Amino acid sequence: MSPLAVITRIGASAPEPSPSPSNVELTIYTVTPGISGFIVFFILAVVGILLLWSMVRHLRVVDRNAEPGDTIAERRQRRNEARRRMAARKQEEKEARKG
Repeated sequence: MSPLAVITRIGASAPEPSPSPSNVELTIYTVTPGISGFIVFFILAVVGILLLWSMVRHLRVVDRNAEPGDTIAERRQRRNEARRRMAARKQEEKEARKG
């Protein structure tokens, strides 16, 4: 007897499991996610709405701060100038406290 025939005979002779007896018939109308499913879905929807709201706010700030024709080099230069002014102001405050 070939191995395939043995496997087929063993598979055919094995008893098939039967479902446990129940009085309730399960349909798409009787099996629902329930209140816990609703709560999880509601929380996901609220988080999604808040995330989109935050993204829109941040994009508006970016658009407002961007100037037409502004290049990366110009922005870097303005940022460095602002840092120099801030450092000079801090130095002046230190000297004013000492003297």
